[in-house]
Amino acid sequence: MTSHPARRPIVAVGLTGEEALRILDDAAVSERWAATGATFGVIGIDRIARNPQSEAGRTIPRPTDIDPSLAATALAGAGGPPLVVTGAAHHDLPYNLARRVLSLDHLTHGRTGLLFGARDPRGHGETAWHGGAELGAVTAADAALAIARLWQSWPLDSLVADKESGILVQSDRIRRVDHHGVVDIAGPLSAPASVQGAPVLAWYADDDDLLAEIPAVADLVVLGGVVDPAGAVSRIRTKLELSNSVVLIEIPVEDDAEGADTAVTAALDAGADGVLLRSAQSALDDPAHLLDRARAVSGASVEAAPTDTNSTLRVLLGLGAPAPLLESAAPAFTAPTTSVYR
Repeated sequence: MTSHPARRPIVAVGLTGEEALRILDDAAVSERWAATGATFGVIGIDRIARNPQSEAGRTIPRPTDIDPSLAATALAGAGGPPLVVTGAAHHDLPYNLARRVLSLDHLTHGRTGLLFGARDPRGHGETAWHGGAELGAVTAADAALAIARLWQSWPLDSLVADKESGILVQSDRIRRVDHHGVVDIAGPLSAPASVQGAPVLAWYADDDDLLAEIPAVADLVVLGGVVDPAGAVSRIRTKLELSNSVVLIEIPVEDDAEGADTAVTAALDAGADGVLLRSAQSALDDPAHLLDRARAVSGASVEAAPTDTNSTLRVLLGLGAPAPLLESAAPAFTAPTTSVYR
């Protein structure tokens, strides 16, 4: 069992799609983003959070909407904190989402994760994936488990590139997923695993159902707008399979700096490992105030600590390797012959 070492509080920044585009479009705001000192950023928080930004009555989807994984790919090339993208069973098929996030993880050398929610206001209808799966915590938890299994289906160290034998990949180590739940997936994923074992899998919980269904594969939990954060943190800590998960409390950032600081202190007093800051006002595409607040909170947590631009996101969060999920799974392919690549 991995224990979390004493460390400075985690400060994450939740960006809407419009805020992410503003960072990409404005050099001054981009510099602010790179200087926040945040542990990581979340792209597309408006897709899963129940807040004015996703309930403002605007036409959805909007012409300026962009998939979080695409925005994160562009941001990754501009530097700054590691990036976590949002997704939901409402909109994203597990296989497609797992592949997009893992591709981003390879691009960033293990500095990526997924924050998974139950609903996306850009989803279609009241079922998941236009099918018969009911929206809600149970469907989301099963989809999260499927994604975690897919990320482990092709071990990275099976790529041996052995010139002497002529074997590039130990194909018999690639595993079938054979996930049968609200979604059926045979697998494997068409990309090898991450250098950090698997991208960080985070769970967004803003009601009792989502709190009750946190999957055991969740590395991190974000508590959004819960009435009793201390009680919610305690519930998570007492579950053996979640006792090592990182817990963050979401804090909407208003114009009042003192109010944000008070909320951060309250979150840490409630037992959280840190906070996720996001803009409170609706229809804002300028994240400057949010980024300045994040920098202030990060600066209050540590004395001029240098930004770590090399460690994986798991290392930055104090997380160990993900628990193996496919040890007894059947091979997807036979063992290669010594002449297969000659």
